[in-house]
Amino acid sequence: YAAATQVGMRWEEFLPALRTYHALPHRLQLVGDVDGVRYYDDSISTICESAIQAMHSLPDVGSVLIGGVDRGIDYTPLEEYLCTAPVDHIILMYDTGKRIGEELRARYQDRMRVDRVHVVEDLAQAVALAKRITPKGKRCLLSPAAASYGFFANFEERGDAFQALVMGK
Repeated sequence: YAAATQVGMRWEEFLPALRTYHALPHRLQLVGDVDGVRYYDDSISTICESAIQAMHSLPDVGSVLIGGVDRGIDYTPLEEYLCTAPVDHIILMYDTGKRIGEELRARYQDRMRVDRVHVVEDLAQAVALAKRITPKGKRCLLSPAAASYGFFANFEERGDAFQALVMGK
């Protein structure tokens, strides 16, 4: 609103415009509610910090899907956050998911419940598992903290695949 007033917009104009605003796709985008679980697509999240912020942004995350191509980046900030994150299930996939799972078990088993950590092969398995284990009334968040290349053409294709799997298409 502050920025809008700087260019001369009045409150009477701002509020109707705000009601028509739609966030960009794949950025904490609500996919839908399936069997009492709300699914969110944050496929654009390709670094630790954005995945951490996504989990901060949504209350009641019951499961988070993390992983993609391994670019060799340091996942320590994300791993340390996951130790205390109020997330019921951490579902790890692809190369980085496997690596993060190994590092969580090796470095942090004394600081976290490792039974919260689930490692699967790919996005399809991750969504299928999330549908089984995410508590009703909570949220499932795809926020991979990794690039999609090698598995998908780009983050948009990964997000579209997530949405299709969630909605059963």
